[in-house]
Amino acid sequence: MDIPGETRGSLALDDVESFVEAGIPVAEMLRAMTSRAAALLDVAKERGSLRPGMAADLIALPGNPLEDIRLLGKIDLVVKDGRVVRDGRQSKLAGRLRSGRASAVRPRTS
Repeated sequence: MDIPGETRGSLALDDVESFVEAGIPVAEMLRAMTSRAAALLDVAKERGSLRPGMAADLIALPGNPLEDIRLLGKIDLVVKDGRVVRDGRQSKLAGRLRSGRASAVRPRTS
């Protein structure tokens, strides 16, 4: 179902947050969205966990989602089939540099 002004990701995150607020442990929700979803879809031999030989689909967040499930809405990096398909880290750094909240450091050359 599409809702104007909302992405499917934001709607899914609302559902996840609701389950957590209802008392389902965050770790259980993360398993439901990864390894258990892969098993349900019969793709657990290729997806759903981080192991050698598995499809490398993963996200990087600015913190630990076990401590704050809302971080799932702040994805910094997306890797699909082993390739980076979205890297928001560079644009965030550029914004901090423009605002003066970060400084550029040049690597040393020998």
